[in-house]
Amino acid sequence: RIATDDCKAVYLAKQKSPDRKVAVKIYSPKLSRSREFRESFAASTKVMAKLKHPNLIGVYDSGVDEGMLYSVSEFVAGKPLWSSCKGEPVHIKYVQTLTEGICAGMCYAHKHGVFHGALSMKNILIDESRLPKIGGFSQACGDTVKLDPSALRFRAPEMVGDGA
Repeated sequence: RIATDDCKAVYLAKQKSPDRKVAVKIYSPKLSRSREFRESFAASTKVMAKLKHPNLIGVYDSGVDEGMLYSVSEFVAGKPLWSSCKGEPVHIKYVQTLTEGICAGMCYAHKHGVFHGALSMKNILIDESRLPKIGGFSQACGDTVKLDPSALRFRAPEMVGDGA
């Protein structure tokens, strides 16, 4: 297990064909039973599987097994942005590189009708090349009150109220 919270657990696995490391995200039974979440999850993972961008974590597969939703995605050997820079000064050129990569990934997703809904520094991973990779597009746990408060600041306008 490489990560866990109230909504999901993420495991590192090996996909036999084509012989690669993947991240398998398994959602909680409670969340998996939510019709609203299942519909949102199915729609976002279907679209995300078609998107190919260097700053987005690739989604390879998704579905339901024994009543629990799961997704299989690209494994990013790295750590979340929030823990990558904690307590240390970051050179302005690197900040620029991160910002450009995050914006490029989000713009690409938006052009394809995908909105994150819970973007925060916890679901932007920094890969081995020190570049940002955005994941967690179907991560919101239903009620926004339960979301990480920092994520609400970055919530897409389309995801709030009537989208105005």
